[in-house]
Amino acid sequence: MISSLVTAVLELYVFVLFARVIMGYAVAFGYRPRGVAAAIFDGVYAVTDPVVRPLDRLIPPLRIGNAAISLGYIVLLLIIQFVLYPLAQLIPF
Repeated sequence: MISSLVTAVLELYVFVLFARVIMGYAVAFGYRPRGVAAAIFDGVYAVTDPVVRPLDRLIPPLRIGNAAISLGYIVLLLIIQFVLYPLAQLIPF
């Protein structure tokens, strides 16, 4: 029961991380959220910043020309997958 709850929360967090990546690209290409979209952006950043920021400080971004790709997201997604796999084995189907 606990493992299924933790699995559900971690899977939801993965979706929120993907939303942050997409929102980051939207902002990089000039989109400025207003109204409800700004509230959603703030919520997603508030949930993901406490975990992503320390990883971004530890792992330098990958520079490709003028662009920089944050590797903190990739490391965080790998960590979540390493936690999810054993938990998924505990959940009976």
